[in-house]
Amino acid sequence: MFYLKRIMKKLFLLALLSPLFSIAQPVLKYEQSQTLTYDEVVTEYQKLCRKFPGLCRLDSMGHGDNGKTIYAFVIADYDTGSRELPTLLINNAIHPGESDGVDASLLFAYQVLSQPGLYSGVRFVIIPMYNVDGFSLQSCCTRANQHGPENQGFRGNARNLDLNRDFIKADAANTWAFYKIFHTYRPHIFIDNHVSNGADYPYTMTLITSQVDKLGGELGAFVKNEMEPWIYMDMVKKKQPMVPYVNTLTEVPDSGLVGFLETPRFSTGYAALFHCIGFVPETHMLKPYASRVKATLQLLESFALYASTHANKLVAVKNKAVRANRNQSGFPLNWLLDKTRVDSIDFNGFTSGYKASEISGHNRLWYDRNRPFTKKIPFLNKYTASDSVTRPKAYIVPQAWHEVINRLAANRIEYTTLAKDTLLNVEAYYLSNYETTKRPYEGSNEGTFVNSFSKATYW
Repeated sequence: MFYLKRIMKKLFLLALLSPLFSIAQPVLKYEQSQTLTYDEVVTEYQKLCRKFPGLCRLDSMGHGDNGKTIYAFVIADYDTGSRELPTLLINNAIHPGESDGVDASLLFAYQVLSQPGLYSGVRFVIIPMYNVDGFSLQSCCTRANQHGPENQGFRGNARNLDLNRDFIKADAANTWAFYKIFHTYRPHIFIDNHVSNGADYPYTMTLITSQVDKLGGELGAFVKNEMEPWIYMDMVKKKQPMVPYVNTLTEVPDSGLVGFLETPRFSTGYAALFHCIGFVPETHMLKPYASRVKATLQLLESFALYASTHANKLVAVKNKAVRANRNQSGFPLNWLLDKTRVDSIDFNGFTSGYKASEISGHNRLWYDRNRPFTKKIPFLNKYTASDSVTRPKAYIVPQAWHEVINRLAANRIEYTTLAKDTLLNVEAYYLSNYETTKRPYEGSNEGTFVNSFSKATYW
């Protein structure tokens, strides 16, 4: 009788609590191949804040070029003590037509909050929607051939800038908001959710990992030998196998894959400048939207579990990389793919061929899903530094260069201002020639340095 009373008491408490949890459950439409609007996303995170007071907050961190607020949703730490915690930063909708992460992150946030201690000792920071400008330009067809959602945002922001090309030049207001988020929370892991296009293959999820040679040292080795294999194996356990992002050597995957070199203009390349490990989940656009959202959620869970179970290692390896950087004498500037270093990976694919287009009559590439294959294909992911710079004692920035100074400050780069006019013996770079591109790209007229740099010493 005693045990029966205890069971009845627990059932009664569950009956009381279940309506409360149903209120907090995000209202999502991904299973109907629909995503949320900007206002709906903000409302859902506000509901979580009301339901779980003290455990999370929604911070205003800036705005996009259209004036709409860019938020950071911060989930408070569990079982923190006084130790430094690994921080997982999740970015969504940098390309608004690729909205899988918007829905998956809401599901993930609810999961973490409703099960305290599930991923103990980790701070989670979610950018619910980054390109708030492009997300408001909804249509059905901004992503040709993509299998949902029905409402897709436009790739560019209000100034028609691709925000994933803007992390260094910072032409967009959105980028300045990202600077504030990134340097406020100083993440150890950064995840930028995307949707891939191009080739056809069976995988729902592919993954770009920060190029390990560019990460360098113990941090790069840690990602290559420990963290990345763990994530891949955990996804296999969930029956959601992955391969690296299908960046093909020639036209089709059979030819081999090339590791994506994310230079600092890209989000994860920017994060790597600050010894933050970056990943770009790329779900496959030809898979149903609901399947892609679920795969993104599963991957977020894998990253969260890894961060929770390897918290001390994540903190230690980043701190060690920061210390090594302070003592580094030279820094690579450019990287080249080493085509002599070729690994191989197992790849599940579809046999490709060519057939006449029903529209043009010309031959077009197609993939036969009735003829799958599994085989080893080449994987090239070794990069070597092609140019470098020796670390100077300091750089002198003219006071009139406001654009440079503002970006240094926004990225929390330490600098001091000379108190008075001063004569200094310095070595200066100058350009012997410079040629711009024929057409402006992403709001700027990028150019090529002809004959490279020259140096001179000035008083």
